[in-house]
Amino acid sequence: MKKAGPQASQLVSEHDNKSRKLKRQLTGQLRQEVFPRLKSLGVAKVRVEYSGYGNTRAINYVEYFDAESQPVDVSSGWPACSPIIEHVVHEFLPENFEAGQGGQGDVTIDIDAKTLTVEHEENYVAVRESTREFDL
Repeated sequence: MKKAGPQASQLVSEHDNKSRKLKRQLTGQLRQEVFPRLKSLGVAKVRVEYSGYGNTRAINYVEYFDAESQPVDVSSGWPACSPIIEHVVHEFLPENFEAGQGGQGDVTIDIDAKTLTVEHEENYVAVRESTREFDL
């Protein structure tokens, strides 16, 4: 088995650095631009449902809730699915979750706590074996 050379590890490191930098940039934009606007609309939490399989990933829907977990209609003051929220969510989803059998889950963004929680389910094929013997 051939070991990855220094060039391969350097490429991985560069990719990781770019990914961390993008996450910092997006989360900064989320905190500075999106959170204040959502708070002014009475939103305390954002819930995002996602899924993917066969190398295709999707944000299924985005919901907004107040502090009492009641839905908030943000359509008059905010697009139903902010591109910034969607972009941030994609950055925090498990890597390659959409490959093979895929997976799905929910992301909750708590505006006051400034946290993002990913609840992920991974799909897989299970095999159940059995052996039966018959007298003939």
